[in-house]
Amino acid sequence: MRKPPLPLYVAMGTALQGSAYSALALVAARRDRRLGWRHGRPGPLNRLGFGLGAAGIAMLGWAAAGHHQGSPDEARVGITADYITQRGAYARTRNPLYVGGMALWFGCALWRGSRRSALVGALWLCGLAAFGVPFEERKLQAKFGDAYTEYLHRVPRWL
Repeated sequence: MRKPPLPLYVAMGTALQGSAYSALALVAARRDRRLGWRHGRPGPLNRLGFGLGAAGIAMLGWAAAGHHQGSPDEARVGITADYITQRGAYARTRNPLYVGGMALWFGCALWRGSRRSALVGALWLCGLAAFGVPFEERKLQAKFGDAYTEYLHRVPRWL
């Protein structure tokens, strides 16, 4: 199967990732007191959450675009890749989807003024850092060998 056109790939990838992270953040914020809100409106600090969330969505889109541009034409579309991409956001961080997703999560938590959502997000991020990312890196190292080792030394894990 040939890869989809870039705009469709970016739109679908960003929407899928963005929906998941924002939905989880909002579920965690449910029934939590809205800190900073007055008379049903967000305060100045809460409004910064909108900017952080927008930056997260932009990172997700940049990652999807880099993933698409770095893939061979005959690459199959799936959860795991058969290649290492070093284009776009993947040239700056090995985990742009996590960076973008967590920026979106914390943006939602800040917008809602939710301590609970921020705490759940921090715990989620700690779990990713302690278990998820090292697990993925071991799998990629086993699959791609020296090419992945070179990528590890050149590109930081987070930022």
